[in-house]
Amino acid sequence: MHFDENGVRIAGQLHGLHTASTATHTHLFVHEKRGTAALASEASVLNDFHGTAVHDCWLPYFHFEQARHVLCCGVHLLCELNGLMENGVRWAREMHELLLALYHRPRPILAADEVRGHYHRILAQANREEPPPHPGKQGKPKPSKGRNLLNRLREQEDGVLAFALEAGIPFTNNQAERDLRPAKIKQKVSG
Repeated sequence: MHFDENGVRIAGQLHGLHTASTATHTHLFVHEKRGTAALASEASVLNDFHGTAVHDCWLPYFHFEQARHVLCCGVHLLCELNGLMENGVRWAREMHELLLALYHRPRPILAADEVRGHYHRILAQANREEPPPHPGKQGKPKPSKGRNLLNRLREQEDGVLAFALEAGIPFTNNQAERDLRPAKIKQKVSG
């Protein structure tokens, strides 16, 4: 099942528009909050969901531990990697190329150890290239965008590689994004 959320204005106030969808069914609901409170509300199907949840790695989704979390690589991860590549980050280019190469191969890919080995080599390179967080003037040291992405790729390895190693897992979260689009267009047209 695909999950996504976006902000919508209702009577001048920002609310969260949430969707949970499959190829045949779409559940939309609006909540005055956008985060965990909305996802845990009675209107959400995530409370009772025990399957595979495809989403964009937004932290509130991970509060629902009964679901298996799979990350959409298509737009979100590739976009973040592109941003790093524009700043000359070498490991980001290699990860970008790996994810696209896996996408273009027949799936599921049976050589899982080979795929994971390549993935781990890129993560090791990223660990060498990305500076550790440096103490700031106040508070906790802030990691770079590259370090944050590296940590996410390391922690969510199974969810990132699921599209390549398992049948039926999509590369993108386009299903949920398409289901939100009509409401956003209607809001834009109506002003």
